Amino acid sequence: CDAARDLRRDPQALARFASQLLYVGCPYGERRAAMPELDPDLLNNIPYTTWVLWLCTSPTGAETPESYIQRAQEAYGAKSHVCGRIWGKGYVAYRCRTCGMSPCSAICHECFEKGPHRNHSFIMYRSVAGGCCDCGDPGAWKPSGFCTDHKGPAEAFHLPLPVDELLSAYTAIHVLVSHVTAALHDHYEREYRHQDVELPALFVEAMSLLQNLCMAGDVYRRIVCAAVLEDIGVCNPNL
Repeated sequence: CDAARDLRRDPQALARFASQLLYVGCPYGERRAAMPELDPDLLNNIPYTTWVLWLCTSPTGAETPESYIQRAQEAYGAKSHVCGRIWGKGYVAYRCRTCGMSPCSAICHECFEKGPHRNHSFIMYRSVAGGCCDCGDPGAWKPSGFCTDHKGPAEAFHLPLPVDELLSAYTAIHVLVSHVTAALHDHYEREYRHQDVELPALFVEAMSLLQNLCMAGDVYRRIVCAAVLEDIGVCNPNL
């Protein structure tokens, strides 16, 4: 949309708008009483998660945010170096004592079957709280245990996205990550005070958006990681 395109040209204005948008669309705790006002014509009844998606992508012409992410992944991404598959509660995964770099390291069923683990010291377990596959990640899994599909990163962190597109994506996602983090802190602090408070559905939507961005490929997964670490990666090539 045109409004999002204008905001992406000014990272500071984008950050201010995204922050206000999240306080209005996804309020929490005492901040509900001090929500800033936004132009209703600008919001135009668009869900806040849709706004964030437009702010963290740079579609051209009739392109949608989803098609932009796919194009960026095809142009700049490494599709199969690291698995990163995310699973939920109840999924059957594997730990290999021979290949895992820590007791928490784990891989999915497909990577186990395509790896050299049959004669290793391994366990199959049912996930209690969910997790993600470490196959291809040398920080969590020995390269000798990578499967045939995931051979690990070929080079250090590098995103050849145009700088303006990378900066606007990082800015929008960083605001979202910061907001969700503060909301979760508020939620569990109240829960600690024995207040029976359910996590609002709006925050579940926000976390689902972050999860979907990560699952879209390593381009946006790296941007999300950079936002969490508060380092855009341009100055830290090891991200």
